[in-house]
Amino acid sequence: MFNLSQGTPDTHNSLGELRIVVPAYKSVPNIFFGVNGFVILFIWIFYFNVPFFEPKQIISWIFVLISLGLGTTLLLWTFFGKEELIIDSKEIKLKKTIFGLGKTKVFQRRNIKEFIGNYASVKELSNGKSVLFGGGMGRIRFYENKKMYTLGLSLSPDRAENILQIINVRINGHS
Repeated sequence: MFNLSQGTPDTHNSLGELRIVVPAYKSVPNIFFGVNGFVILFIWIFYFNVPFFEPKQIISWIFVLISLGLGTTLLLWTFFGKEELIIDSKEIKLKKTIFGLGKTKVFQRRNIKEFIGNYASVKELSNGKSVLFGGGMGRIRFYENKKMYTLGLSLSPDRAENILQIINVRINGHS
């Protein structure tokens, strides 16, 4: 099977904070679904020749534009997305971004006692679900208020274990 390079994580462990940046998971289905949005748009414009400003066609154009938006977002996530974990003395931040834009979750450090690893294959981690954005899947996990948060789907088991050790030393070793 065709395999894409997953990229290399960046780890910055300084006195004040630990910063880990992991590239987004890359797979052929992600690229396929991403390109699909563009294909639908071009088929719609050039093959079916659907007029844009005709009121009867608004629903179909909304469908096409949503497909294009999701496809573009998926391609950008696949090639430029990053998961970032920042641990300082008071907070843990989990960011999922494309070109610096995205969502950030902030956790109180005292509420998170341990990070754990799951080194199963991506196929096993996904349980047959889509891995389009890697939601809820990752080799590194932690819990806050019984809710699981993950990162690092693109990490190899060895790299995940290495990073996990660094994280747990930071969490449990010193403040």
